[in-house]
Amino acid sequence: MPRWLGALEGYYGPPFSHEARLALMEWLGLRGANVFAYAPKHDPKHRAKWREPYDAGEMDHFEELVARGKESGVALCYTITPGLDWSEGDETALIAKLRAFADIGSEAIGVLWDDVPHGGGDLGASHAKGTAAAAEALPGIKWWTVTTDYAVRRPTPYLDAF
Repeated sequence: MPRWLGALEGYYGPPFSHEARLALMEWLGLRGANVFAYAPKHDPKHRAKWREPYDAGEMDHFEELVARGKESGVALCYTITPGLDWSEGDETALIAKLRAFADIGSEAIGVLWDDVPHGGGDLGASHAKGTAAAAEALPGIKWWTVTTDYAVRRPTPYLDAF
């Protein structure tokens, strides 16, 4: 199993600026880290409006992050949080959104199901199906996921189904 060491921009509040992300990728590389996970909760296209594609200018910024990461030895791990309004059949939209990041050279992708309403086994199975469909559609990517139930003392029906 490869070692992942890096930073996660995964908080609530104003996202980093593009310049700050570029500087962080360089800083991480100088310190031996190898991944930067993009997951700002207040980026609407990461979370609340996850189905919407990023525009050309936004994708140019992500492509620049991928390039800076390659120069610094730090992979950009683009993550998405589709769980606020996930429905059966959303796999196609999820794959399309993530394919854009694979196409610009992102080596790692994450599907995050945290900080969404909890559910039982049906929800866990649906989240697992979405994650598996994306992983199958985009081979060669390093995958990361966070389930809805993650800080628990014992298995839940959600986790059993995932």
